[in-house]
Amino acid sequence: MRSAGRWWVAATAAAAALIGAVACSGGVSNGPDSGVDSGLPDSGIQCGFLFNCPDAGDGGDQPDSGTDGGTGIDLTRPTVRAIDPPDGYTFVGRDTAVKVDVNLPNVGEGVDETTLTSDNVRLLRASDLMPIESTVNTTGGGDAIVLQPHVVLDARTSYIFQLSDRVKDQGGHAFYPFTSTFSTGDFTNLKVDPRYHYDVTDPPVWNGTPIDSLVFGPDGRLYGTDLLGIVRRWTVAPDGTLTNEEQWADLAGRTLIGIVFQPDDPNVFWVTTDAPVYVQPAPDFSGTVTKVTIDPAQPGFVASWVDMVIGLPRSAKDHMTNSLAFGPDGALYVAQGGNTASGAPDPTWYNRSERLLSSAVLRVDLKLLTGPINVQTEPLPPPEFPPDGGEDAGRRSTGRRCRRGTVASTIRPRPAPR
Repeated sequence: MRSAGRWWVAATAAAAALIGAVACSGGVSNGPDSGVDSGLPDSGIQCGFLFNCPDAGDGGDQPDSGTDGGTGIDLTRPTVRAIDPPDGYTFVGRDTAVKVDVNLPNVGEGVDETTLTSDNVRLLRASDLMPIESTVNTTGGGDAIVLQPHVVLDARTSYIFQLSDRVKDQGGHAFYPFTSTFSTGDFTNLKVDPRYHYDVTDPPVWNGTPIDSLVFGPDGRLYGTDLLGIVRRWTVAPDGTLTNEEQWADLAGRTLIGIVFQPDDPNVFWVTTDAPVYVQPAPDFSGTVTKVTIDPAQPGFVASWVDMVIGLPRSAKDHMTNSLAFGPDGALYVAQGGNTASGAPDPTWYNRSERLLSSAVLRVDLKLLTGPINVQTEPLPPPEFPPDGGEDAGRRSTGRRCRRGTVASTIRPRPAPR
């Protein structure tokens, strides 16, 4: 992979070699017709891919997206940090996705997914510059770009990946344009077992608020949590369709992730809840583990709830208190997300540090958990969410640091004073 400076020189040379002297107009270079139908006006190369457009490639409606004439580098503009497959790689799997690691210098401003269009990020077959139909998206935290072709690529063929300066972060800062090449082998990474197959139903069995977790309850019904704090349950018909939907909305306003039924009580399930995912930066220490008790005597989906563990870490973005599972020891295990993208504070994730209980698998001993417990570890202001969570001074969380920065932790009562 080339650095921004080296890429700039190489890209300029490549542009000159390909199309000679060019003039940008409406975001498309007006170089001589190559005689190859690339799907672009004039069969030229779009501005913003190999060089910055004077009009940001938008016909003049936006200010110049080029570099600062004084310094040559605008440090507020995002860049490509790394790419997979790396530039120049050969014998790449024909079903590969292009994964781009990005440098985002502006605090809290991830990749603007609305700018990840097929016009702005694309994969071309090098022999004829034919665009490969693909899906382009980013992560929940907006800290990477992924291009997934819709088809298996041709064998032993060269491809060009291009990212335009029309791709922006959430603050409107344009990326420096980037290009990279690779060539395929004659194999695929995914091995298909002919003994198995599946069919995709159309229309889907569910189309609505994103569902986070699904579990079959002891009553045979399917239960699901969603991003808006609703627990739904359905009867699954013999043909796989969902019927008789019921909703429990007492936790609406939070984000629900994990759900698991208590093995020794068919009317009790546990969920993890967090501050709303769409409000960023989210308040730290707003993760909870909540016990929900269904009332089978009431018609419909009626239940009561209590936050049993509060004050769990929360990233500024979408890393949260996550999935749940009961272990063979009867304890409840909680997957607790990290506060960062890769271990250290970074601007995209609002420079929030890891906490003692973040990026860990936590073990909750329910035999000792007789009431709500606040496990906030750092001496920061009390969590703003949930508002009904009170601190229990008689309980604490203990943890030990393990290899590679992971944490093993058990929640237990504080020893009685002597």
